[in-house]
Amino acid sequence: MANQLRAVADLPGNVAVHVIPLRSHYPLGSNIGPFVLLDFDTAEPSTVYAEAYGSALYYEESEIVQRYRDAYSSLEHVALSQADSKMLIRKIAREYDGEWRPNGGEVVQKHPQR
Repeated sequence: MANQLRAVADLPGNVAVHVIPLRSHYPLGSNIGPFVLLDFDTAEPSTVYAEAYGSALYYEESEIVQRYRDAYSSLEHVALSQADSKMLIRKIAREYDGEWRPNGGEVVQKHPQR
């Protein structure tokens, strides 16, 4: 897990990584699932690609695309900055390197420092 987290934290600058802290709960009221806003340089309309359980959907209707843009803005508003997100991801990777999490999720050191 630590290596996977570091791989996310070390993604190139053209990939934005933002963490939404747990304290933000669900800023939209519920989990809307993964989606991608697709904007094209051609005459093609903006499109939303949304993944759902067992299916994938494409939306081109401007009202629906705008709802997803608004959702993205709401999520972006509560997310950590890219720098803070990467620092948090690296911190969690270090925790996985030397510690383990029992059933309750609390971080416990394998080898207490003396």
